[in-house]
Amino acid sequence: MKLKIAFWVIIISNCLGCKNEEEPNFLDFKIELPTAMKEVSGLVATGEDLWAVSDNPNSSFVKMDMKGNILQKFTIANAKLIDVETIGTDGKYLFIGDIGDNEGNREQRIIYKIEIAAMGKRKKDTVNAEIISLTFPGEVKVAKKKKNEHDCEAMIHHEGSLYLFTKRRTDKDTEVFKIPAKVGKQKAESLGVIQTEGMVTDASINNQGNEIALIGYHKDHLFPFIMLLKDFNGTNFTTAKTERIELANKEWDWQLESISYNPNDIVYFACEETKEVTSTLYAIKRSDLSKLNKK
Repeated sequence: MKLKIAFWVIIISNCLGCKNEEEPNFLDFKIELPTAMKEVSGLVATGEDLWAVSDNPNSSFVKMDMKGNILQKFTIANAKLIDVETIGTDGKYLFIGDIGDNEGNREQRIIYKIEIAAMGKRKKDTVNAEIISLTFPGEVKVAKKKKNEHDCEAMIHHEGSLYLFTKRRTDKDTEVFKIPAKVGKQKAESLGVIQTEGMVTDASINNQGNEIALIGYHKDHLFPFIMLLKDFNGTNFTTAKTERIELANKEWDWQLESISYNPNDIVYFACEETKEVTSTLYAIKRSDLSKLNKK
């Protein structure tokens, strides 16, 4: 199925996700994603390719071009997916994070490590993955969803390690954890808490390794935001200066769950389908990102 690309050169609206509303003229593009990606939950760019995962257990992950056209669909042969929420890369491997835990009762979290060069060229193909399993320190099953501190939907690769950003439901902040990007059983190390004042649903690090973008929303997918982390000390992201970009100034069920930089300083982000918004991929120049702020 070919994706329909629509370009807008019209005035700024109140909400980028709203149907039948005018779009900002500084978006590079906005496209509706096909049904197979209506629950898009993670993005990452490598070279001229954009990879996307879905949290639908029966779906494949896909490779797209930088305009959002699907080039290939892949199935992981040795995986039984539960809640895939994020994807990262070191340029050589993809790391697909089956780590979501909405209810707080998950017993095992898996990250699938896949060598990009070993992947086939067919439009529909199957790959094998190496397995990284992880546990969080002090993690226990919770009786109530609202007390779940270890739901996790965001991950990046940086300097040989994987960094995970949790959705803390008690205070709506994110705790940063680190594990080696190595096959086997890994125990996550806590690096501290970042005050996001909203639940983080994906993360990306730029090509220079000096800026991280977090995306998320408040309860019921309302008032989504992007938070930029800058000027951090080494890999201590909790020391970063922050810039917050509010993406909506009214209540709208706009479930933004994916974000990625590409090497050309374009930022992509995407939302899942809801009753009010179709599954959509957005692209904008990094230099224009602050223009999205509705605050």
